[in-house]
Amino acid sequence: MAKVPCSAKDVMKRSHQCKLKRSSSFAVVRPPGHHAFPSVPCGFCWFNNVAIAAKHARSSGAQRILIVDWDVHAGQGTQECIQGDNGIKLISIHRFEHGDPEGEMKVSPHGYGRMTRLLMNTGIPISLILEGGYFLPSISRDAEFVVRALQGETFPILPTTVS
Repeated sequence: MAKVPCSAKDVMKRSHQCKLKRSSSFAVVRPPGHHAFPSVPCGFCWFNNVAIAAKHARSSGAQRILIVDWDVHAGQGTQECIQGDNGIKLISIHRFEHGDPEGEMKVSPHGYGRMTRLLMNTGIPISLILEGGYFLPSISRDAEFVVRALQGETFPILPTTVS
């Protein structure tokens, strides 16, 4: 059985392998990290795994890193951790409204697979890091579609519905 990465060190290793092999990867990491600031934990986030891996990649020769953070909450810790490094950019996709315990993101598993394929279509190796989740039935299905996309499955554009 394959080892599942579980720390910032494993994320750095996985990201470095992506660069060397020009292939993509998926890691499940605990504890989550995108709220952790450079020297202060926040919420359940102790270390900013993705920011640590991005800075490691930069110190190993990567000139440009793009972090795409899709989550119910904004990755303010990641933003703070990468501030001042023009070689690392962050796109944070998160909900606008507050109050719904499930976040109201309204992104289906199909949608996560499609977003993964869109990132893959850039031709750049990607390292997808699943850091957490409050709703295990939903997050496991979302992760399934992400992995299916990494394995080459394509997802058609679904018609939108307006409610």
